[in-house]
Order: sequence, then C-alpha cells, then structure tokens
Amino acid sequence: MSMSEILTALPQMQQLAEQLMTDTVRVERLTGRMSVDPETGLSEPESTLVYEGPAKVQTYGGIAQQSSASATGDTSNLGGVVPVWSLRLDLPISVVGARSGDIAIVVASRDAALAGARLRLINLQSEKTYATARRWNVQEIPHDGGGDAP
Repeated sequence: MSMSEILTALPQMQQLAEQLMTDTVRVERLTGRMSVDPETGLSEPESTLVYEGPAKVQTYGGIAQQSSASATGDTSNLGGVVPVWSLRLDLPISVVGARSGDIAIVVASRDAALAGARLRLINLQSEKTYATARRWNVQEIPHDGGGDAP
C-alpha cells in the first residue's frame, strides 16, 4: 500500500477497530481527596471521570513469557513454571485524556465474568502515528475491599 492509500484507509480501520469494542468501561482518576459516605461513615477516595464508553478487554502473550512461582504464588520459593499472560484494554483512538494510574471499571461486557473488573492503566502501548486504537497495558485490581482504588 502506498502512504496515500494508508492515510485514506486509516479512518475506516479506526472505525472497524472501535466496532470490536463491545465492552463498556468507565475510566476514573483519583483526585487525592477523600469523602465520607454519609450512610456508613467510611471515607472513600474521590475520583473524576476521564472517559466512559466502548472498549475491548483481552489477554495476549502467553507461554513465551514465563516466571517461576510456587503454588501459593510466592515467587521467592521456586515451584512450577507458569505462563504469564498480559492484559490489555483497547479504547477508541479519540480517547486522549487517559493516563497511567487511571482506573478502568468494566461496566458491561459480553463476557459476564468481566463485568465489574477493575483495571489499573499501566502504560500506553500504541504510541504510533497510524494507530487504530489506544491500547493500554493494564493490571487487574483484586476485589479485596482495599482502599487504593475508587
């Protein structure tokens, strides 16, 4: 393809990438302030909305990346070798305000197991001139009831 053909096709490729984004996410940024829930009296971190809309969650990688871990997940004790899968969040190319450290909450998904997942944006992996989506490496935040996520 010539550069002219690529530039002509790019908007359509971006639209096609977004059509594959069938999950809905809400991306929030912690403000550093706390608020008190009037019903429970518990303090909660405040956040501000960065983006809400279509997205796609998927794993990639696999057996090529491995780490040694014990059955309990402790990496200091050598145990079996387990494959490492990376998790990625794809956002539309128009989403330019997201930053590392923001939290994405999966509001809805075709995969019911993904609904409610909380993902910390780690780094943007699609920093390129002709991107069709904003692809973020993310890390799942466990549902432990802990307080570092909104």
